[in-house]
Parts: sequence; C-alpha cells; structure tokens
Amino acid sequence: MITTTKMEDDLVVAIAQLGKEALAWEKQKDLPKKETYLSNPNEAFLYFLSKMFYTGRPERLAEHYSQAAGRKVEEFLRRHGWQRPPSKDKDELVLKEPTSLNYKFPSADFEMVYGAIEAVSKLTGNNVVRLAKEAIEEGSVSDLYKKITEIHGIKDKLTCLFLRDVASLYDMTGGITGEVTYFLPVDTWVRKLCKKLGVVSEKAKDAEVQSGMVKACKEKLNVSPIDFDHGLWVLSQLRSAMPYFEVIANNLPTMRTLSESSLLRSSLLR
Repeated sequence: MITTTKMEDDLVVAIAQLGKEALAWEKQKDLPKKETYLSNPNEAFLYFLSKMFYTGRPERLAEHYSQAAGRKVEEFLRRHGWQRPPSKDKDELVLKEPTSLNYKFPSADFEMVYGAIEAVSKLTGNNVVRLAKEAIEEGSVSDLYKKITEIHGIKDKLTCLFLRDVASLYDMTGGITGEVTYFLPVDTWVRKLCKKLGVVSEKAKDAEVQSGMVKACKEKLNVSPIDFDHGLWVLSQLRSAMPYFEVIANNLPTMRTLSESSLLRSSLLR
C-alpha cells in the first residue's frame, strides 16, 4: 500500500513533469535519424550500442567509450555487414588498443560489444530498433527483453533504458500499459530517491522499485511512471549543482542562454 504524504505526492508529480520535459528535449538529437534507424540495421545497432555504456561510470566517460566503440563497429559493419560477427579471439574490432584519450576498454565492455553484435546478428532482419518498436506496438516486449539481457554485461537497467528511449523517440510512451516495468531503468539514485519519497520501502529490490513507481504514479497520481523514473535520473545528475539551485532559479534566462551555447556545451562535455 502506498503511504506517500501530500508533500511527497506533489514532489512525485513535479519530478514526472521534469522527466517528461527532459525526455522530449533529449530525443531531439535523434529525430533526424528516426526513420533511418528503422530501415538501416547498422545505424540501428549504433543507436542501441550508444545506450550500453551507462553502467554507473561518469556520463562523459560513457560517451567517450560509446563513441570510440561505435567508430570501430561502424567500420566493421560497413565492410562486412551482418554476414558474420567479428572474431573476439582475434579482436577484429581492435578494442584492445587505447582510445583517442588513451583509455582502455574494460573487459566487461569488450565482452559486451562482441556479444551484442553476435546477438543482433541472430535477430530477424538484424534491426534491433525496428524489432523493439514493433514489440512495443504489439504490447509484448518480454521476448526481446530476454534476448538483450542475455548479452554479457547488459542487464535490466540498460535494457529498460534502450526500450524506454525507443518508445520515447517514436512517441509511444503514452500507449504503454501492461508492461510498463520494462521501460523503467533503475540505478542507485533512482532506487535511493524512490525510498526517500516513500514510493517504496527501504528494503525494496529493483523489481519492487519498478512496480512501486507504477502504483504510485499511474494508479494513484495519474502521472507517467516512465516520466517519473527519468525525472529521478535527471535529479541525480544535478546533485553536484544542488548548492547553486537558488542562483540558478534566480537566473533562468541566463542559464537558458548558456545551455544553448554550442561552444560551452562542447567545452564542458569534453
């Protein structure tokens, strides 16, 4: 039974609104390619792969590994297509070489990239985005979810992240009903904040956090648990800025101007 107070209910609604706006903003960069993802298996796989490096490491490091691996995978697929997966034993993708920033891929990422290509090479049409979209439309993502989570290094959080982003990109989140938990990635901060808000008990496991979000948001407050889940993640990314919230709130026009600067964005995210 949900026991959130009125104040906590207001926070849940506000966090869901934050998540809704963040999802709408974040998908903008992928909109020009949304049709390409459905027709081009290579581009679809690169989109999928870009989600698989968010394993708790700093976001800019995840992006660096994603881009470095993406370039190597793109070159292999350009030459060989989906006729065969690359040889892991021979390191055909050359992932053991240092990246442009002189980082080395962790062994888990090495295994994940090779395993992901092999898994997708066995899917009908080799287009993981199209298959995800079709599964969401049919209201049955469990089979695809199972195939993805069987890949080395890809578990519930990253699979839910991918499915959620596909649903968002193709404007399908509002129509998801019976399988909502497959679209709710749970990390340390989502789990922690759900407990602080009283959405779930202190001892709740990830599956209970997911079902608890559905009950608190959809059944009690009539807001999207998908939006709420993402709003929690956005808040977790802002934790280092918490001491400056008053300054930020008093300078919203200035903050918008700064956030829209490509020069600052490229410098700060480097």
